[in-house]
Amino acid sequence: MHNEIIKFLNVLFQTSDQLRFGIGKRRARQIEIIRNEEPWIKNLFNLSTGESILLNIFLTIIKDFDLTRSSFKNISEIKGIVIVDEIDIHLHSDLQYVVLPQLIKLFPKIQFVLTSHSPLFVLGLRKELGEENFEITNLPNGECIDVENFSEFEKAYSYFKDSLKYQNDINKEILNSQKALLFVEGDYDIRYLRKAADLLDKNEIIEYFKLIDSDGHGNITNVAKHFDSKLAEATPQKMLLLYDCDQNKNENQKGNVYKRVMPTIIENPIKKGIENLFPSLIIQKAKEFKTAFIDITPEIIKTERGAEIIIPELWEVNKDEKKNLCDWIIENGTLSDFENFSKVFDILEKIKNEN
Repeated sequence: MHNEIIKFLNVLFQTSDQLRFGIGKRRARQIEIIRNEEPWIKNLFNLSTGESILLNIFLTIIKDFDLTRSSFKNISEIKGIVIVDEIDIHLHSDLQYVVLPQLIKLFPKIQFVLTSHSPLFVLGLRKELGEENFEITNLPNGECIDVENFSEFEKAYSYFKDSLKYQNDINKEILNSQKALLFVEGDYDIRYLRKAADLLDKNEIIEYFKLIDSDGHGNITNVAKHFDSKLAEATPQKMLLLYDCDQNKNENQKGNVYKRVMPTIIENPIKKGIENLFPSLIIQKAKEFKTAFIDITPEIIKTERGAEIIIPELWEVNKDEKKNLCDWIIENGTLSDFENFSKVFDILEKIKNEN
């Protein structure tokens, strides 16, 4: 068993050197790690928080199984179920991606039930175990998903978009594209625009642009900041930053870079997002098909400084149903449902025709 503990330490500290524990004299309270018979980590208190957590978890597994009086010669024979909440807390990137998956692999007969927000950990599991040897369950709905559908990937990528690398990606898009660039707030905007172009016979206009999903108005703003300089005048292609109607942005132009906001259709039931362009009839049909598409806040009357104020009923697209609503409208929407998109195409056509 001594050799098995050493194997565990080699994985934890990512070294092939000879490791062992060194125990201090009585009452010294010192446990160190010796490497090649030389002091290396002079006290376990010197370990990082992440290293200490992993050392504690996996030595506890070995100790607790030994207390069952089951016979085993190596740690690969240990059986059981281990449950750890938020296993990635306090683990730096190498511990998440490399070390933890390798430690789990040392215990093939244990079923690990772990919660995590770490894309790196999930990628490390795939690299170390293969996709067939672990399962990802999305909480709270219990849906089994693959690695690429792990929601934390989208969040992580959105953070990377604030980085210099994202700005470099934008520059590459400009250099490599032979078309004008149209940045919109999301993939659903692109899908709706393409469907509207088919129905309204506006494909010539939409094909003039390369449509780019900015993944939110915040990232369009980052692009705008990037070109809020002489760089806008040097941009060879026209570039349109198109915000949804609910964004309070000033429309302007610098060189070939245009900032525009989709028109607001006041009478339509959805007040935010590109879905504001859809009339009441199609939204009502969608709601009848699946009530979860639309969140409704009833009209309320409140008193403020003695005066009654009526706050109208509010309809909003449920954030978790945006994709499903988009799928349904794309499949069932008609020309009349997409008529308001003609106002967006007027914006695109005007920019297309400007010299």
